[in-house]
Amino acid sequence: MAVFTRQQIEQGLTELGELAHKNNIKVRLVVVGGAAMVLRFSARNSTRDIDAFIQSPEEAKMGGFVWN
Repeated sequence: MAVFTRQQIEQGLTELGELAHKNNIKVRLVVVGGAAMVLRFSARNSTRDIDAFIQSPEEAKMGGFVWN
């Protein structure tokens, strides 16, 4: 099973931010679970998935903003 390190999580979030900026979209994203433990608390070195939810914009919640 693949794991995501701090560096990979940060890189993915940076790419997401760049994509949003390119499309003139401001996204408010909350990272929770294992990824939050890696990023915020340094409680572990990696996580198996990245759990997050979009607080805004509404169109991102409806699938108008897709990150590949």
